[in-house]
Amino acid sequence: MEMTVHKVTISVGIAQMRNEERAEQTIAQADTMLYRSKHNGPNQVSLELAS
Repeated sequence: MEMTVHKVTISVGIAQMRNEERAEQTIAQADTMLYRSKHNGPNQVSLELAS
């Protein structure tokens, strides 16, 4: 039986919620980070930490 090997990659965007912001803002920031990761190539993680 012949095995097929599939290559899997992952891009991740992470955002940390600030006390004064709404969940929608944090989700939007995580989405921005996800697209930054995708732009930078496969197997990337981008994060935005609260200051």
